[in-house]
Amino acid sequence: VSTSTRGGRVIVKIGSDRPLIGPPELEGLPAQALDLLARSSKRYEVVAPAPIGTTALRIQTVDIDGMAGDTTVVLKVDPVGPSGGNLTSKDGVATAVFGEAALYHAITGGIERAEISTDVQPPIGNAYHFSPDSVPFREMVGVHFKIPEDTDPSGLGVYELTSKGWSFVWNDVDTTRNTIWAGVRHFSTYALIEDKRPPEVSIQSPRDGSRTSALPEIQVALRDSLSGIPMESLISFELDG
Repeated sequence: VSTSTRGGRVIVKIGSDRPLIGPPELEGLPAQALDLLARSSKRYEVVAPAPIGTTALRIQTVDIDGMAGDTTVVLKVDPVGPSGGNLTSKDGVATAVFGEAALYHAITGGIERAEISTDVQPPIGNAYHFSPDSVPFREMVGVHFKIPEDTDPSGLGVYELTSKGWSFVWNDVDTTRNTIWAGVRHFSTYALIEDKRPPEVSIQSPRDGSRTSALPEIQVALRDSLSGIPMESLISFELDG
């Protein structure tokens, strides 16, 4: 079972290793307000208006072998108004901090653990999806991650998961909250990543072993993958010798 909150609606995905004999039985959400969608005999999806506050959703299933499943998930949806406020994940690791002028209008949102591909570098702990991800902010909203115990914060940064992989956002330290944080203009999927990889620099011209009688033009290429350097203006080269 996985849950997410988007656009003022909660989405609950229910999966089974074996085909189910019928739709799951749900307790905790108003039946008249939810849509129960069958994706396959093993997969169902529940879509309902996001309940404000904390709600326990009980899910009961029976597979074709007669094996019963009984799971309770906790849905946590918090309202945030134009005067500001916070959203926090259930485990307390990830938090969004809204200032007084950050929003154009009140929203309901949440922070849920996100599944990520094995093709990208694994984060420290979990990745988190911050919602709603379709609402722009008037001012920057702080995305905070708790600094794990016995971890040097100097190598940590907040990264956004994009179609091309992880993209560095920023890495300010909040000593009061004991967090690494970054300001964002909209929500997405974020994670805390420890970077120990320096940028890779290669000389493009002149080529190794080449000779010239004229003043050579020196061309250098930089590959910056998870180095924590967000923009070219922060990179400088020193030619020695």
